[in-house]
Amino acid sequence: MTREIIIGVIGGYGQIGLEVVKSLLKTTNSTIIIAGRKKGRGIVDCNNNSRVSYEMLDINDPQKLSLFCNKCEIIMNCAGPATKVSKKISFSALKQKKHYIDLGGCSSLYRDLIQKNSIIKSQCLTFVLSAGMFPGIFEIFPIYIARKHFSNINSLEYYFACLDRITFSAAYDMVVEIFERPNAGLDKTDQPQTVFRGSNEITLPDPVGKITGHSFYNEETHQIVKALNSKTALFYSTFCGEMTRKSLFEISMIKKYDESNIVDLSNQLVQASEIDVKKNKSYAMFYLILSGESEGRLKKVISTLSVNQSHRLSGIVAATVAKLIISGKLEKHGCFALHESNNINEFIELLMQQGIILDERQIL
Repeated sequence: MTREIIIGVIGGYGQIGLEVVKSLLKTTNSTIIIAGRKKGRGIVDCNNNSRVSYEMLDINDPQKLSLFCNKCEIIMNCAGPATKVSKKISFSALKQKKHYIDLGGCSSLYRDLIQKNSIIKSQCLTFVLSAGMFPGIFEIFPIYIARKHFSNINSLEYYFACLDRITFSAAYDMVVEIFERPNAGLDKTDQPQTVFRGSNEITLPDPVGKITGHSFYNEETHQIVKALNSKTALFYSTFCGEMTRKSLFEISMIKKYDESNIVDLSNQLVQASEIDVKKNKSYAMFYLILSGESEGRLKKVISTLSVNQSHRLSGIVAATVAKLIISGKLEKHGCFALHESNNINEFIELLMQQGIILDERQIL
């Protein structure tokens, strides 16, 4: 266990926030303050644990937000949409000189905080962004496998398959990204030599089965290619629910948008995912095929990382980051994305201790 501190979980009444709290209770000795707009839901889910307290918080009130951050040593942001709230919360945490963990990967937030990196470092603070599932474990998993098995990477083929309920905040951020970055990364001059732009059918391990993965290349995939220096890279994703896929396709066909229809479309996406979850069991799977060299010999490794609920994985990832900060094992100060941390091996080991399944198969 870790030393006792106070952790503030903003947005802790939501689906992912409660998973963060549950994981923190299991893996740390910390006292936790759940803050959000809806008081009451978390009390039942956390079984009235004496280490958990609850506060109503309006993050649009700078004074109340500052007072809340001042009570805590670590601020964990599970609120959303990330594009609307992350800057307010992170800047308040910095003003109060607190560590900060953000499950989202908003690129604009990263740019804003990097400009203040010298201040963050001078105060010996740790600001970790992209500390969830996607982004987060999506980038760390291939980096971990590559460093473990290879000296050089020649090719990478990577699939992400998910069937789960999409929260409104996540849906909102997804809709905004579809509108604002329809072909994000595909025209980068520093992308790998071969990026397959289309779809590919593959049969993944249970419970996924046969899927059609759709090619994509964005900031997260760019960071993976940069870290591995892979000569070729293929990235595929699919939301396995029929209604979710249909809703995402319809959203991608819309040419004009404003705030009102972003909200409507976000609600539409949430409802579609709920229909899919009623028909099927939830899961999230990362399936990775790496080829390269190790000690002068060609080598191929196929790896999977899976969990039965994507929200649970996001919660465990973020709580594990907090545990590493508390224990002093995440020694890097400043602002950085999770995959840039200095302790990836122990991070993966802690995930597996909490039931995250990682399977590796070598083909020489």
